[in-house]
Amino acid sequence: TANPAHPDWERVFPWIERHLGGRVVRRQRQARESGGRPAWFVDVDVQGRLVRTYVRGTRDAAFEYARIYTTEGESKVVDALHRAGHPVPAVLGFCPDPPAILMECVPGRDDFHAIRDDAQRGALMRHFMEILVRQHALDPSLFAAAGLEPPSSPEGFALDDLRVWERAYELGRSEAVPMITFTCAWVRRHA
Repeated sequence: TANPAHPDWERVFPWIERHLGGRVVRRQRQARESGGRPAWFVDVDVQGRLVRTYVRGTRDAAFEYARIYTTEGESKVVDALHRAGHPVPAVLGFCPDPPAILMECVPGRDDFHAIRDDAQRGALMRHFMEILVRQHALDPSLFAAAGLEPPSSPEGFALDDLRVWERAYELGRSEAVPMITFTCAWVRRHA
């Protein structure tokens, strides 16, 4: 198996070909200003039909939360959301080594802040909130089936996830950021 700290991403592409029964005809690494996860737009010829996919790799093993919020778990949550009718891509498969989600490619842009038209920004924000409301109305058992544990109490709902991110912050920081320290303490006091 590959070293989880430095995955051999070249192994994903033959897996895609085997999994979809086709041939990769184009692949383009997704460029992100913020770095982010390794990801590719991959086109596959499957018996003369072009299948456009998106491959989302796992975070570097140095990210503490990547051991808790795994890429495989993410694929199950995205699949549950898709099956519930939410506007997320269909999961086509999960590559175990190196961990990557193979999804349908959904056309669009991810540069909300570049939109200068206030009416368009407002419409997108309203649509986002409508989707968020629908997600909060979903039956939690959909996510339990995907491996997510429901919180044991309202306080657990507020604090369980906070502990994960706070630990990642503590491990990754070189000096304290007072606003983050204050906010974490405030959430804990007011859970």
